Parts: sequence; C-alpha cells; structure tokens
Amino acid sequence: MEKNAVIVLVEALERRSFSAVHALKAAIEIAKILGLEIYPIPYHDSEAQILLPVSRQPYPRTGIWLGDTALPDRYDRLYELALHNQIHLVNTPAQHGLIQHFDRVYPQLSDLMPKSVVVSQLDRWAIAFEQLGFPVIAHCIQPIAGVPEWAIATNWQEMQRLIELFKVQHPHPQVLLQHLQPRHTRSTAHGFPLGRHYQIVFYQQTPMTYGYRWAGDDSLIFLDTDEEAAMMEVAVEAATRLQVPLVAIEVVQQECNQWLVVGVGDLHWSTLGQMPLIQLWNELSKISLG
Repeated sequence: MEKNAVIVLVEALERRSFSAVHALKAAIEIAKILGLEIYPIPYHDSEAQILLPVSRQPYPRTGIWLGDTALPDRYDRLYELALHNQIHLVNTPAQHGLIQHFDRVYPQLSDLMPKSVVVSQLDRWAIAFEQLGFPVIAHCIQPIAGVPEWAIATNWQEMQRLIELFKVQHPHPQVLLQHLQPRHTRSTAHGFPLGRHYQIVFYQQTPMTYGYRWAGDDSLIFLDTDEEAAMMEVAVEAATRLQVPLVAIEVVQQECNQWLVVGVGDLHWSTLGQMPLIQLWNELSKISLG
C-alpha cells in the first residue's frame, strides 16, 4: 500500500434523496476502481455517538470527507475522531465552517457575486425581494420535502406563490435569494432556468477540474477558450481570497455574459452534475497531509 494513500469517509447514504444517492454511489464506485479506501460513517443523531469505522493508522493518512452539508458540531467531531486515528481531513473545522456559511463568505466575495441575502423568516421575503429586485433565484440551503431545491420568481405574484408553498412545507426555511439572470437554453418543469452553471474544484487555490452543474444535454455546456478563461478568472479570485485548501466554487454566466460566483462549499457530492469523476479522484488521491 502507498504510504500516504487517501482514505475516504462517506456519510450515511440512507438519509439522502434518490438523486443524491445516485451521484454519491457513482463517485464511490469510481474511487474504489482507482484504489482509494472507502469507509461509510453510520448516522447518529447525537455527535457524541459518532464512530469511525476505521482503526488508528500506523502512519498519518490524508482523509477526504464525502458528504453534504455537515452541521458544525458534527464536522468538529468527525475531524477530532479522524485526527485521533492519524487521518488528517483536508479542511479544518474552521475552514469547513467558513465555506459552509454564506454569511461568512459573502463579505469576502460580494463584488464577485450577485446581490444576495439569506432569509429564514417568510415575513422577511418581501423586504428581501424589494432590496434585490427581480428576477430572484431561490435556493434551499437545506433540502425540504415537497419544495423544489431551486426556484425563480420574476414578479410579486410568483414570489407570493413561493411563500405559500413554503408555509405549507416548512415555516422557517433557510433560503438563499440572489438577483440573477442566468444565460440558459433549458428550464425545469417548474420554469427554473438551468443556467450555464459550473462547479470548479480547487486544492490550494489551484483548479483540479470542473464540471457542468446540470445533467442532460445542453448546447451551452462547452466553453471556448475565452469563455473558459473568463470563468476561471472569477473562480480563481474567489478561491484565492478564501484561502481554504479544498473548496468547490460555483459560477454562473449571466445573460450579459458576465460570470458570477453563486456558491462555495466543501465537496458536495449530490451537486457534482457532469463533473469528470475519474480526473477529480486522480487529483484528490495526490493530496498528501500529515
């Protein structure tokens, strides 16, 4: 075995949506084929009950956390347990916490992003929409059953319909609202524009690979040299400012052709879309910590 071979810690599959499980299983199978060690983490409601299914290593190993948004206390516990077993997760709890909280990221990247606000009270939506201006993209930070993860409101009537939908399903949703007009050729059945949206994965501010956010055929998926350079310029600037070792930067092209950062985070495997997973895992397997 290679002395610093990467270990992958996978969050429990049973608590995920069908699409998330499908994406996660595909990523896991490719990682196994490439020789990475995969260890599933059983889910527990209490952080104190979390156990790692891997013993203490005889030498320091690099750890990749494979999951969706982890609550701060949960990630802290996972990091602590892994470190005790000589497994060094790439991002520290502080770094993970920074990129998982939009209110911490936005002040650093506001000039690279659309006008944005996070709301958790439905009675604050009207004020937020008035501040942002239409159209507004609404993204559920935590998925809610019965509510689309992504939606758009182009006027007050559509905004009110969104509010009524949330009232039925969840009284206090965490929703990111952004004033955005994405360039697109496709829309969902609910009318949400599947914009020219990419996720770029960075390690130490160097791009590892990138992929299109949405599944399916799209005439806008391929970038010419100038478009790729413009997209990368914005993403690299965001990664450089954040100074987080492993980070995914999401960028969208506006109808006016401007590229904007619309989200950042740890690697969220339910959002990898058309990411070239073989290339991604090959790059991740080269990370050496400890």
